[in-house]
Amino acid sequence: AYNIYKETGKETAQLIYGLYGGYEALEEIYKKDGESKLFFKILSLNKENEYTIKILFNIYNNAKRMATKNNAFDILIEIAKDKKIPFYNLELKYNSNIGFDKNSEKIIDENYKLILNNDYSVSIFDININKILKSIPRSLDSNKKEEIKHIREQVANIIKKFSYILNKLLIAGDKYNYDFFKEVFIDNTIMNKFDLSLIWNLYDSSNNFITTFRYAGDGSYTNCDDEEVKIDNSSFISLASPIEMEEETIIKWRKQLQDYQLSQPINQLSIIKLDKNNLENEINKLENIEIAYGTFKAFGMRYGMFPLYTEYRTIKEYALTLDNGDTFIIKAQIDGEADYKDKVKINIEFKNNENKEVSKRFIYTILIFMIWDFRLTNLF
Repeated sequence: AYNIYKETGKETAQLIYGLYGGYEALEEIYKKDGESKLFFKILSLNKENEYTIKILFNIYNNAKRMATKNNAFDILIEIAKDKKIPFYNLELKYNSNIGFDKNSEKIIDENYKLILNNDYSVSIFDININKILKSIPRSLDSNKKEEIKHIREQVANIIKKFSYILNKLLIAGDKYNYDFFKEVFIDNTIMNKFDLSLIWNLYDSSNNFITTFRYAGDGSYTNCDDEEVKIDNSSFISLASPIEMEEETIIKWRKQLQDYQLSQPINQLSIIKLDKNNLENEINKLENIEIAYGTFKAFGMRYGMFPLYTEYRTIKEYALTLDNGDTFIIKAQIDGEADYKDKVKINIEFKNNENKEVSKRFIYTILIFMIWDFRLTNLF
């Protein structure tokens, strides 16, 4: 099938080669016929294989045509459903480090390499003179200049994407086993830099809470008192939320981050004060407030909420639902068209679709996001 495909490119040979030729076959077909309907059919039939998922994410992240991106996305959504996990967890597992090694370096050629800095900027390093350069050398050929430009764009996009995912984790409180946590947040160079400033919950094998911790950057973990925390393979881990912490613990974590000059990529340890024991009262403070329509629209998009439209194709409502049924609804009092600067009153609702009690973490986190994004800190 390989020889026939290579010589003729016939669809039957492509199908057989793609189904049974493994990763190399899919890579070769991707380079030659990566946007064809048949190729996506082959990927769909191969969707249980890890190399297929990696190729799909490569297409989803890098394809220029929106139709091609959507074809990859549709199959990835199917895979996430089959695995019974949210799409963002699939995205976490198969995210790329864009070729940066464990030292945050990527070799361009024998003369130059790229360095991923702690602030997620990318520097060019001249190997021969052992010096970081201020700009791309003129002597580099145009292809390598484009490669550097593309890598910088990729890093910026990944930072944006994973900030979004971390916000999702802060809302939902997903728990991971240690192997998954280490693979995603420690071993991946880009996520490793995110992890330095994030605070996590540690649970034992029976899901009993032990402590909060932070990755120290040298392979070890530390608690809020800067004491080492031991983690074994039977542990479970989730992103920590202030609603689950004592005030003293929050203060200690803020001080530790300040001492180490670490800034968080998300608003995890918010300075906004909410009454954790009376969240209903905090919800009431946000009822019928006026915000710009553009702010309302951006809020829903930022956190991946599902929109509901008026007959004029204006968004009048957003909803966010977790797998456990916890649901947040935000409505704008609008019937017709609206401009970005138009003021609209909003109403919010928290409920559980299975008639269970809504998680306090879910309510607390979304309220913090609302207050921050709508610039309503003066009310709290």
